[in-house]
Amino acid sequence: VEVATFRTDGEYADGRRPTHVEFCTPEMDAQRRDFTINGMFYDPVDSRVLDFVGGERDLAAGVIRAIGDPHARMTEDKLRMLRAVRFTATLDFQLDPITADAIRSMADELSVVSAERIAQELHKMLVDRHRRRAVELCQEVGLLSVFLPEIAPSSVPATAFDNSLRMLCLLEGPSYPLAFAALLHGLPSELVQGICRRLRLSNDETDRTTWLVQHQDRLRDAPSQSLAQLKRLPAHPRRNELLALFRVHLLA
Repeated sequence: VEVATFRTDGEYADGRRPTHVEFCTPEMDAQRRDFTINGMFYDPVDSRVLDFVGGERDLAAGVIRAIGDPHARMTEDKLRMLRAVRFTATLDFQLDPITADAIRSMADELSVVSAERIAQELHKMLVDRHRRRAVELCQEVGLLSVFLPEIAPSSVPATAFDNSLRMLCLLEGPSYPLAFAALLHGLPSELVQGICRRLRLSNDETDRTTWLVQHQDRLRDAPSQSLAQLKRLPAHPRRNELLALFRVHLLA
């Protein structure tokens, strides 16, 4: 059980943490939270929900909406822009247009967020069954070109981006490295490794993602390979992920 006193926050000088806090009422505390569906409290004594921000309404309607002024909420913690996309996609909700416009207008400011925090949100998006929609939403609100400019439609042909989206959709319960490899499959393996390093992925995740992209075409050349060459891949511990990547690449 985590216990926290109701509080209001002071100025967010670093775009993440307030410089000071003050104790307050539950209603005032709710106003500082990110989205309406996350701004409700449950009273276990009286068995009732305290909702000062319209969270129950938006939860029933399937809407992700920032509490109060969306610019102010995103300014307090820039990662909230990416969290809005994740909640919208993984819950299969709709993103409130005003909240979406706020994200679009300040998407470039995501660059101040640490790579580790961005990678954590990306991990949650890519292992979810709505991973394609999550990436599409990132593109629609301008976030993709900030943390993954190498695959944004402004950097690659639209057909290549669409192909990556189809591959993501076809994956069935993938690991993070497999899903990331599908998203980055059209890039050189050296560039993929650099992206993984930039996002501070673990050594294992970096190695797996890079290896999958590097070897994704080996199975395509199978008819021209010797039996000795062919035996190496089926004996590799990552063979199942490689087969899955090759399968969705062909289907896409």
